[in-house]
Amino acid sequence: MKSTLSPKVLAALGALAVVGLMSLYALELRWLENTIRAGRLVGWSMGLGAALGAWVAYRLQHRFSEGVERMRLWAASLLFFGLFAPLFGSLSNRLLSFSTVQEVEVTFFEAKGFYSDRFGIIVGEKPEVVRYHLFVLYDDRLERLETRKPQKLEGLERGEPLLLPLKKGLWGYEVFVEKKW
Repeated sequence: MKSTLSPKVLAALGALAVVGLMSLYALELRWLENTIRAGRLVGWSMGLGAALGAWVAYRLQHRFSEGVERMRLWAASLLFFGLFAPLFGSLSNRLLSFSTVQEVEVTFFEAKGFYSDRFGIIVGEKPEVVRYHLFVLYDDRLERLETRKPQKLEGLERGEPLLLPLKKGLWGYEVFVEKKW
């Protein structure tokens, strides 16, 4: 089936799609940072994405006669699907979950404030702490989460219990829901 769109229009639409996916990725990173065992989710997603990319490349390779063109197809398919799969893994885990937010007891380990600004620190300016890395022990593993709410952490000593709002995702990875805290 021939496309009625010109190659230039298809290239522009493809570029817009990639920019849109990258923007969505940037917005999803904060949620991915607050996912318990996020490394596993990313690893599984990348593996499944690469497998899907290999399947797509296998199905499309007959359209290319030269070996170099086929190698480009394989490389592009594996990279594109492998690199964007964690975005869809995180989105589906978080948004397609049927679970409710539950207060889960974890063990407080440490909270470290940090300064975050897109434009850097201006010379002579004293930066303010705007976010905190919250380190907690959960299932005998040290997890790092990010929060804006230092009042919940005031007076806590290492080893004390702390209740966190966690929501179990579609794939079983729990997400820290800071809005409910």
